[in-house]
Amino acid sequence: MKHPKQLFLVAAFSLFFCGSAIAQETTVDDFLDIPWGSSAAKVESAMLKREGVTIDKENSDTSHLFFDGGTFIGRSVEYYMFNTYPSTGLNTASVFFEKPLEAKVIEKYDEIKAVIIKKFGKPDNDFKYFKSPYEEGDGYETSAIRQGKGTIMTYWKKQDKNGGNVLLMLQITESLQIMLSYQNAALFDKYKQDKEAKNQSDL
Repeated sequence: MKHPKQLFLVAAFSLFFCGSAIAQETTVDDFLDIPWGSSAAKVESAMLKREGVTIDKENSDTSHLFFDGGTFIGRSVEYYMFNTYPSTGLNTASVFFEKPLEAKVIEKYDEIKAVIIKKFGKPDNDFKYFKSPYEEGDGYETSAIRQGKGTIMTYWKKQDKNGGNVLLMLQITESLQIMLSYQNAALFDKYKQDKEAKNQSDL
């Protein structure tokens, strides 16, 4: 299975750590019991122990791993994506849930959001934004999202046990897929720096 959103995932997060305080109640030290910084091999070994999960070898490499199938919080998953850049190990993990019917997308999104709130509490930001001619409540929200004229997104700012920032982000993508992502900010920043340094070495 081809997963064209590979690069989309690793570009969206660092914008959200500006300014506001981090909630302290629950630390986020891993994803599915896979600690931050784990190698690609460790991520693969752990994920293949989960029922119904298979690795997508066509799309995977040492920096990005994709797994198809399985469940997350009791809901069917189309695929998982992990950023496992060699110098940082696991820094980002994302779940793409199986697509519901378009008429049910927002309802399913709200259901998943409610489950996350039970674990992590009130989100730091929960917003719905639409560009003209669309607006919230007009019945055409999913059409707006598909056209890039609407955004529905919720995120939680948390910390790991060492006090580092971790972001959880839930959103509906332009393909009307519900995506939940976890990201360790320090490791992701190192990933970006190392990748830039590698690119600069070509000059």
